[in-house]
Amino acid sequence: MKSIHSIFDKNSNIDETLQFIATVKNKNTIIDLSFDETDIVQTLLSLNIEDYSETLLDNRDSDPPKLYVFGKTIQNMEVYIKFKIKETQNKMIICVSFHYSEHTMNYPYRNGKGRSI
Repeated sequence: MKSIHSIFDKNSNIDETLQFIATVKNKNTIIDLSFDETDIVQTLLSLNIEDYSETLLDNRDSDPPKLYVFGKTIQNMEVYIKFKIKETQNKMIICVSFHYSEHTMNYPYRNGKGRSI
């Protein structure tokens, strides 16, 4: 979580620190929520350990980065959020998924389960 906050510091430019993958599902959810890039950044900054679901590998990449999966209730709907951190000269968050959850999500750190990551 500290990585997200360090990338989106108060001096950062959203265009340089966030890449939003505009799939049809993502765009439809953003429109339905009346969100813009600033709202997406604020949602990412609000994520906590209880919102964590799982970590995946990007199998479409020869040097796969970790994909972090979170779920967040926004306007009474569960939103599936998946992002990776691109390690370049200046780190960037690539938001791969930001859409309504289509399946039941598992939250291993809710209700005292698991340990902190």
